[in-house]
Amino acid sequence: MALSGSSTTRPATTAQVVFRATVAVVVLTAAVVVVGVGLAAVLSARGDTATWTRWSDVGQAFGVVNSVVSALAVAAVLTTWVFQRQEMRAQWTELAEQGRVLRDTQAALRRSADVDVRKMHVSLIQMALDRPDLAEVWPAFGAPDPATTAQHMYANLMLQHAWLLYTAGVSNEEELLKLLRHLFTSSKVRAYWRDTADARMSLYTDGTEEFSLAMAADRIWAEYQ
Repeated sequence: MALSGSSTTRPATTAQVVFRATVAVVVLTAAVVVVGVGLAAVLSARGDTATWTRWSDVGQAFGVVNSVVSALAVAAVLTTWVFQRQEMRAQWTELAEQGRVLRDTQAALRRSADVDVRKMHVSLIQMALDRPDLAEVWPAFGAPDPATTAQHMYANLMLQHAWLLYTAGVSNEEELLKLLRHLFTSSKVRAYWRDTADARMSLYTDGTEEFSLAMAADRIWAEYQ
């Protein structure tokens, strides 16, 4: 168990490891160069021709080693750059995935809220069907008598059920339109849709999904007229 106040050490990334190795190679190269310059200074003060000849051979070998070390340093820098790009690409991919999950979650929450609202509407209509005194509280459905009003309310329930299936994701738009086309084969459903046209247009807002579905239902209703 960690002691209170202790900090957790994060493991170094691949790019950090390569960067540290690059710094070490550069420092080593600088040290070799400094040592070489120091030796040259000492020999220039004390060395004779034979000594300079021997050290000239050593200097050529040193040049080869220096070139190899420099090449390794360049390779380390390039490797660091490649790893950093890969890690950045992985981070962007992870962020994009998190954004997609967030959008999906928000869409699911909206669908759930819509389903709850429609369920409440269905419950209110059901209460009105069960109790005629509560049905009188509702605005007029354009029906001339209580029996037709009850039929209109029941037709409303049937259409709300179709839209609830679509809203909940149980059916897609094509399946919804097929179901609406089937429901509109009933003359009672068509009468309800005709008698509530004005009320429906006063409730829906142009550009919303509800309005688009109502327009699609209007076109299906018109097929039977």
